[in-house]
Amino acid sequence: MDTYELDGRDARVCRECGYAEVPVRHEPEGGEPESWADAISRFQERHAEVTVSDVELPDEASATDD
Repeated sequence: MDTYELDGRDARVCRECGYAEVPVRHEPEGGEPESWADAISRFQERHAEVTVSDVELPDEASATDD
């Protein structure tokens, strides 16, 4: 951690991630990765008033072939 002073106030900043005065974790919390389908389903369950739909996006290779 580095400490900076400005106008008589100190701020602690993490050298690794740059966050200042914000509690963060530098390691993943663990658990299994979540698929997009599972994440969308979980979001939809929590926010039933919002409609979420799948959109097919072009592959990165074909998007740059214009």
